[in-house]
Amino acid sequence: MHRHPSSSTAPAVPPEPVGTLLTAPAEPAAAPAPARRPRAGRSPAGLPAPVPTALVLVVCASLVLTPPWRATPPALALAAAVAVVTWIAPRAGAPGAAASRRAALRRFATRVPPWCLTATLTAVSPFPLAVAARCLPLLHRGLRHGHPRERVVADLVTAAVGVLTCRLVTCALTATSPLAGVVVLDVRQWPVVLAGASAGLLAEALVASAVGVPGAAARPGRQPARDEVTGLPGREVLLEVAERALGAAGAPGPAGPGAPGLLLVDLDRFRDVNDALGHRAGDEVLHRVAGRLLALAPPGAVVARLGGDEFAVLVADGGCAEDLARRVVARAAQPLHVGGLQVLLPASVGVALAPEHGRSASALLRAAEAALYEAKEVRGRACTYAGERGDGVERLRLQGELARAVQRGELFVQYQPQADPATGALVGAEALVRWRHPELGTVAPDRFVPLAERSDLVRDLTRVVLERALADVAGWRACGCDVTVSVNLSARSLADADLAGLVAEALQRHGVPARTLVLEITETGLVSHPERAGAVVRALRALGCSVAVDDYGTGHSSLCHLTDLAVDELKIDRSFVTAMTTDRTRAVIVRSTVQMARDLGLRVVAEGVEDAGTLRALAAMGCHVVQGTHVGVPVAPGEVLWLLATRGAAGGPHAASRLVATRRAAGTG
Repeated sequence: MHRHPSSSTAPAVPPEPVGTLLTAPAEPAAAPAPARRPRAGRSPAGLPAPVPTALVLVVCASLVLTPPWRATPPALALAAAVAVVTWIAPRAGAPGAAASRRAALRRFATRVPPWCLTATLTAVSPFPLAVAARCLPLLHRGLRHGHPRERVVADLVTAAVGVLTCRLVTCALTATSPLAGVVVLDVRQWPVVLAGASAGLLAEALVASAVGVPGAAARPGRQPARDEVTGLPGREVLLEVAERALGAAGAPGPAGPGAPGLLLVDLDRFRDVNDALGHRAGDEVLHRVAGRLLALAPPGAVVARLGGDEFAVLVADGGCAEDLARRVVARAAQPLHVGGLQVLLPASVGVALAPEHGRSASALLRAAEAALYEAKEVRGRACTYAGERGDGVERLRLQGELARAVQRGELFVQYQPQADPATGALVGAEALVRWRHPELGTVAPDRFVPLAERSDLVRDLTRVVLERALADVAGWRACGCDVTVSVNLSARSLADADLAGLVAEALQRHGVPARTLVLEITETGLVSHPERAGAVVRALRALGCSVAVDDYGTGHSSLCHLTDLAVDELKIDRSFVTAMTTDRTRAVIVRSTVQMARDLGLRVVAEGVEDAGTLRALAAMGCHVVQGTHVGVPVAPGEVLWLLATRGAAGGPHAASRLVATRRAAGTG
């Protein structure tokens, strides 16, 4: 089956055992940089800079004029009660904020009793005592939980303004000086206390909204603007910024400067850290990961936490998104220092580029999620969204018509020749599936193969390609050309318990020896499910077929995988071969891979040979087989037969004459 470029995978760092704890020293702990700097002239809480200063001066002046130690014992007891209730009361806009009007009212009601106590304390005690009882618990809670500085300051300013408003309203209604120690002396003045509590609660809500306390005075269902653990923006902020960036990107066109890109980052098996070390350690890991992403993100990028162990990075220039994804994967492969231990947590990254993969924030997010899902099939790598491009209606149409195409015989196979680089003789061919649609013409494989792999049609597609390939190779052998044919297997085929039986029946039906069939399984498919892949490989090799590791170098295969799976062939991915004559690094990778494979007794096939210089270099390295446009483009079965006969394939000196005789007998000569 044809290999389709459904993703662009970045060379990733080999995955380490998830949750492995080492003893060597790790990187020093570093708190993430602020995700958003306050504007000039404003405090970290988002207020004009003089406002917090003025509040501090008011509290200090009242401390001198009405010291809290002059309060009566009942007032001190009431202050203690206010402090306790403030400590345990839910914070406005905390995660878990209500998603309905009823829940919002219920949360508001939980804040009324603490404010009634606060108003009572404000009326019967010195003003500084009320401020201390209200603010000190908030300060302690913020420092204990490691909240960002902006949030702590915002909480303190909000509480202080609320208490001050309550005090001023109560004094105004009782015609008492704000500096008096006790404002209300008569129990019958409880409506005054209630009015002060209402004013203070309203002022707190308004100030909280002004300074940006996440979720305060927010509409029902609105998510917190900032994450509790990392201090990063949440999903809603990310989507709002993405919509603005997409709107500013302008007219449709290829991704590039001005077109944003979105990265979704997911920590692989983060749950293991929580289970083994506790949630506090898990929060610390999330805090460190946020710091890493902020350090790697380019200027102007938005780093957000979407929930759990999933982060997002929105970059203004989509051209740098894939490079950033590779750097994120490489950085995540380095250990984190948590609780005196080193924890290895690889990350998977999905990339989506605007406007190619989405013209709205939600569409771009869906595309990035699809790429992330593909990346997580082999943990610790980056994938760029490439599947299901184009109009959704057309995709649905193709998916519905693909089953009929299989039945109607609209699928056909072309073959790309494979040659010996030393002699130039053709030694085999790779079968590539094509679809001749009655209305759309020839449909590219990357448009319909992913649809088959995501449905139950993948087995039918595999069967069609296998039957056509074996029928054609039987005809070539009848003309004296003893060559191999390679057929690609989908990663989903590894879940088919009857795959070996399907291959055995096809070989017997066409009378083709098993040694002529090479079954290619992508490196990603082999590594994703090593146990299942090992069983399939053993069953296929037991038939006498050869098994090849396709696209070698783009996943995470190691010597251990190769020896455990006992494969027969390595196919070096074209991304390494195409530029090897101009890129020394790629040349070194190809040379070492060829040498390693030869030492292990494996056959080496190099894809992407596009010029004579690359062909000569591979021949000098000892590569066994090559394929690419320089060797031959995909052609019909009859053209392959002619190439095999005329280019000295392993069919003997009379292969060409037998081919001519066969064509004359068929009336085609």
